[in-house]
Amino acid sequence: MQYGICLFKRGSLPKRTSSTSEMVTQLLFGDHYSVAEITESWTKIITALDNYECWINNKQHTKITEATFTKLQKEAPFYSSELFHSVSNKLTQTEFPITIGGRLPFLNDKKISFDNFVFGFDGQNRSGFRKKISS
Repeated sequence: MQYGICLFKRGSLPKRTSSTSEMVTQLLFGDHYSVAEITESWTKIITALDNYECWINNKQHTKITEATFTKLQKEAPFYSSELFHSVSNKLTQTEFPITIGGRLPFLNDKKISFDNFVFGFDGQNRSGFRKKISS
């Protein structure tokens, strides 16, 4: 089985394999998922937060190891409590904004590090679990 993580500000995930399909959920930075199916342009995923099935464009799919996925499942998570704050990719020397509620996987001493990724985050954060909002 394959696993992935969201490494961008926010991703809108459609119900079907089309950019014009209705959006059914979103991933925020640091959200992880398991892979159910892969096509030429799309990957069907199951979100770890709420077991929601949806599709992600392959350009947005970032693979992680099974060991990292398992650690994320067990980790007491930290989340950004800033409306917007920058995360810096230490390997590419780039910065991009993330939104409030973005997960900060393995945050330790203002650094997020796992697999081959290293990010810096010096904003306000909170520990705890983000809950699915039901209507």
